[in-house]
Amino acid sequence: MYSLMIKNGRLMDKSSGEDRVADIALDKGRIAGIGHFADCEAAAVIDASGCIVTPGLVDMHVHLYPLLPSGIPAEAVCFATGVTTAVDAGSSGCATYPFFRPFIHTSQLRIKAFLNVSTAGICAHPMPEDVDPRKFDPVRIKELFAACPGELMGLKLRTSRDIVGHYGLAPLERALEIADDLGVPLMLHPTDPPCPMETLLNMLRPGDIMSHIYHNIGPTVVDASGHVCDAAWRARERGVLFDAANDRRHFGFSTARICLQDGFLPDIISSDLIGADAFMHPTVYSMPMLASKYLAMGLALEEILPRMTSGPARIMGIDDHTAALRVGFAADIAVFKMIEKKTVFGDRAYGDPKLACISGSKILKPMMTVRKGQIVFRDVEL
Repeated sequence: MYSLMIKNGRLMDKSSGEDRVADIALDKGRIAGIGHFADCEAAAVIDASGCIVTPGLVDMHVHLYPLLPSGIPAEAVCFATGVTTAVDAGSSGCATYPFFRPFIHTSQLRIKAFLNVSTAGICAHPMPEDVDPRKFDPVRIKELFAACPGELMGLKLRTSRDIVGHYGLAPLERALEIADDLGVPLMLHPTDPPCPMETLLNMLRPGDIMSHIYHNIGPTVVDASGHVCDAAWRARERGVLFDAANDRRHFGFSTARICLQDGFLPDIISSDLIGADAFMHPTVYSMPMLASKYLAMGLALEEILPRMTSGPARIMGIDDHTAALRVGFAADIAVFKMIEKKTVFGDRAYGDPKLACISGSKILKPMMTVRKGQIVFRDVEL
């Protein structure tokens, strides 16, 4: 007998070649079978007719640390929106991360993290962190990476003009030196950088992650000709990764439209949710609402979902056991219903004079989330 059977849903997972109506059987926290099961018994059976069944979503850029002002209520937000794996994007630094670890290890959510190169991390949001490179602590950073194998994904630095101030590129230069010594990637926040975007792009190494690629504050990836700059294409060719990391001011339709028209799609679609953003219109709201926004911008669901599942899982090095609908993989599953609903999507909060909006007609509505074979969210309609 299986522990859970999800029947009659449209399985969508490009990484495993699934796009068909079928059943998926779960047992002992794993996917036990995929196909059509007429007579098999299960402790619980869910009829997902008319729904889309995907791997659990991976939000590779979100702020989870519950003891900081920026942290979201992680399980409540993630499980209610189909997210089963989340990566904290540098909320804590080497002095504060040890206090984050008990939360990571007691949560049902699968959590990884980038360590902020700033020693204290983002502990006083909205006040900026201290990015004086003389105060970085490479010894303690190295000790943490040695103590947390498979848990820490890399380093994080925010290099906005109002954060780095007179330090300019010095924090980035030092962060890259530390990352080189550790052999880990750097996740870079570039909104309103203190230099041309080409300078930042040319500094990044294969495996580094440029977040907020569609921001429209200060220099962006769009050059004076109105197209994606050559430096961005060259960076992609040498292995730099690009993360949409939407947030409520680090995404702009003016940049995103040009990038999508030029075929410069993100490797990762993530939320950059903080406490003030979760479930707030018309901005980031949730991962399924982000998928709905990209649908409104003209992408197909088949292009969107891999950037929220198998793509980030591959970058994280966990794609050999999760984020795919494959027998033997972790039973992390999301079920959605595509509903027709006129919706406004914005790139700033209401009241912001720079707010731009578009309208969409479809919403990906979360119906159920399964983590390690256990139902952790379920809509009353299912």
